Amino acid sequence: LHLVLGRRRRRGAAKMAVLEAHEAAMAQVHPPKQLLLRAVADYLLAEGHASAAEALSAEAGVEVTPEALEGARRRAAARQAAAGGRADEALELAGGEAS
Repeated sequence: LHLVLGRRRRRGAAKMAVLEAHEAAMAQVHPPKQLLLRAVADYLLAEGHASAAEALSAEAGVEVTPEALEGARRRAAARQAAAGGRADEALELAGGEAS
């Protein structure tokens, strides 16, 4: 029993050492600020937060196209329509066909 527990502890210690080495390496990674801002803008647009993406664009100089803003607004409206039980409207806004 002591041999089995000893092996498990060593394996656990080895995994912790790998994890700590990975965390130390990741602490040295510093992505460019514009790359992070672009990722945030993309997330906001994908989730339908057009006004937040527009504000980020204005304040941080991240390029957001009018088409991307319109798409975000349509997704948000489609989500609201679906949540309100208006399936036909949601499908139309999302680009599908209502039956």
